[in-house]
This record gives sequence, C-alpha cells and structure tokens, in this order.
Amino acid sequence: MDLLEKFRLGSLAALHALANKTIDLNSIGAVRQQVRDLENNIKDLKNDLAEADGHAVTARDDRDALTEKAADLQRDIDTLLLDEDDSNDSSALILQRELNDLRGEITAAQEETEASALAAKELREAVVLNDSQLASFKSQLSQLSSLHRTARSKARSASTLVKAKELLGDGVDSGIDSIARQIRESANVADAKFAQAVSDVHSEASQDVAISQASADLARRKKELAARIVENSSAVEPAES
Repeated sequence: MDLLEKFRLGSLAALHALANKTIDLNSIGAVRQQVRDLENNIKDLKNDLAEADGHAVTARDDRDALTEKAADLQRDIDTLLLDEDDSNDSSALILQRELNDLRGEITAAQEETEASALAAKELREAVVLNDSQLASFKSQLSQLSSLHRTARSKARSASTLVKAKELLGDGVDSGIDSIARQIRESANVADAKFAQAVSDVHSEASQDVAISQASADLARRKKELAARIVENSSAVEPAES
C-alpha cells in the first residue's frame, strides 16, 4: 500500500496544491508561469499514472494467480474427501488449512487490486482536469499577449506624434492634438480590454479550482459509500459453517 499512497498522496496533493493556491494573474508573466506550472504538473501526473496502471495490472495478476491456486487446492481436497478412504482425511485437513490461509491472501489481493484501480482512475481524472486548465490558460495568454502588443503599438504611435508636433511647431497644434487625443483614447480602450481579459482569466481560474475541489470530494464520497456497502453486506451475511 505504500506505493499506492505515493500515487494518491503525492501526485494528487500536487494537483490540489496547484489548483487551490492563490493565483496572482495581474500580469502576462504570471499567466505564463501558470502555464509552465501546469505543463510540469501534467508531465509528473502522466509519469505517476503509468506507474499506477502498471501496479494495477500486477495486483490483478497476483490476485488471479492466488485465486487459481485456491481452486486447485479445493479440487485436491474434494478428491481426497470423495475417495472413500478415511485415512486421507488428514491430508485433506492440511490442504484445507492452506486453503483457508490462501483465502485471506486473496481478500488482501482483491483489496489492493481495487485500490490500485482507484488510484489510477483518480490520476487519469487529474490529467484530464489539468489538460483542460492548461488549454484555457493558453487561450487566455494568447488573447492577453495580443492586447498587450496592441497597447504598446498605440503608445509608440502617440509618442511619435508628440515628437512630430514639437518639430512642426504650433501651426499644426490643433490637428496634432486631435490625432494624439484619438490615439490616447484608443490606447485607453486597449488597456481596458487588457484589464478585462485579466479579470476573465482570474475568474476562470477560480472556477477551475471549484471544479477540482468538487471532483476530489465526489471521489472521496464514492469511496466512502462503497466501503459502507461492503460493511453492510458483511454485517448481514450469515457466518460460514
């Protein structure tokens, strides 16, 4: 179970830490860093997912091998009991004790198989969630970068016109002032669009955090309900003679 704990507590904790941290998205640089963090997290999650899938297959194979061995023992016991030779009962008793011990191993192997499958499932869902977040941030980053370039271009144009006015003198003050005012207004609009886009990114990040938390809560509740069903079934099941 140590390996499973590594998968679930290590990889999933990294996912939740990334999703739940307070994200300062007040600059393009911050958004770019968030994209890099998500890319690195996805890489780590995929590596852990490969290990979890491999462990799940191994656990299932171990359980199947133990189950087959138990079936062979049961057949051997039945053969000894049906041969009408009571002297073989002692041999059957030895095999029965071995079978009883083996059943305990099978139960443990089944639990590990189910836990391994659950760990792999949770990691797979985490990869999907991170991929979705990454796609969203990349799209927002592209929009922010475009708006930023537009605002810088307008600012340079305004600066150039101011210099032109200084060179031409006061005769063209009115025309230059009008053009400069239009450019400043366009730059202000671009700045407002940029600020709005930043706000949209922050809002979407908050939604992603909520989705991540809800997914984790659902997975935990599903496991609790499954355990409760197993416990209730065990409570009403008659004892074996």
